[in-house]
Amino acid sequence: MAVAFRFRAEYAALRGAEGLLRAPPEPLALGLAAALAAAAFAAQPRTRRRVDRRLEQVFGATYDPAARRRLARRAWRHFIFSMVDALRAPAMDEAWLRRHTNCDALSLVRDLKRRSGGGIILAVPHMGSWELAGVAVQRLGIDLLTIVRRQRNPLLDRHLHRVRQSTGVTALYYGSKLITQVAGQIRAGRTLAILPDLRAKTHCIPVQFLGQPAQIPPGMAQFARAAQAPILPAAIVREGWTQHRWLAFDPIEPDLSAPSAEDAQRLTQGVMDCFTQAIRRQPEQYFWFNRRWVLGAD
Repeated sequence: MAVAFRFRAEYAALRGAEGLLRAPPEPLALGLAAALAAAAFAAQPRTRRRVDRRLEQVFGATYDPAARRRLARRAWRHFIFSMVDALRAPAMDEAWLRRHTNCDALSLVRDLKRRSGGGIILAVPHMGSWELAGVAVQRLGIDLLTIVRRQRNPLLDRHLHRVRQSTGVTALYYGSKLITQVAGQIRAGRTLAILPDLRAKTHCIPVQFLGQPAQIPPGMAQFARAAQAPILPAAIVREGWTQHRWLAFDPIEPDLSAPSAEDAQRLTQGVMDCFTQAIRRQPEQYFWFNRRWVLGAD
């Protein structure tokens, strides 16, 4: 089947970016990315206006328009830096990760797995370098599983699958019987990494997030109950340009004696409360640009 020119161009651009940003030392690659981020942000007035509305929605009068613009620029640069991390991930070995990340949360993961007698669910928001979080967990000895959506571009989809395989992370595509399949893997001792801070259109769980009503996908809670596995809310944040720090919260256990819908709402609200704490402390590290904006279409 012929591949559309647009898809070939997107693929070529990605491979070109990989070649440009993987080769130089990390500080140089990030410096180049910072310059590109500034130019790209300046060229997107619609994106800037949309993010300004989101920041005002969440923070109200806490930030004036000038402060929101500064926050949005910093958040955009953090996002571009996280993409550099994702491109460079195949070369990040255990020694690099131990130099550049603290491992406190990973010891919590191991302790929680021992206590639960199986696997756990690691819930992280779109914050800091979330792609690096998955690589770090896998490379530092925790067998990781994640769930991904197929890309519309088949060339990108195949390439991203190869990159994930090179890091050791097992990626499952969304599909039928996913709850049963994933629950079985968790019960067998694997750790599911999931990013639940996305807007759900149907079969959603209503919660409060960042002080606003939100509709969250039910998968995280369903996996926890089906696998009888605890959820560990955590985040990874950037310190300076090249260091990363884990933030971990208390685990949240499913209660199988409670009604399913009630327990799913409690689990989801507990995780989103932890995310709210982390984001309000360091809002410049959150991904305010997501197309599936968690607080509703805008």
